Amino acid sequence: MQDQNGMLQIADDELLEDPAVISAIDEETEFNALVEEEAALLDALLAAE
Repeated sequence: MQDQNGMLQIADDELLEDPAVISAIDEETEFNALVEEEAALLDALLAAE
């Protein structure tokens, strides 16, 4: 997380127990995995040409 000065901050433990925050983190993790998978597939397709 970033504070008002743009500095990265560790999320408070209370936030990490919030179901909405947990859900958002899970979605972000899942999205990043899909992006990496798509990039790897694209690399493989381009390398095959």
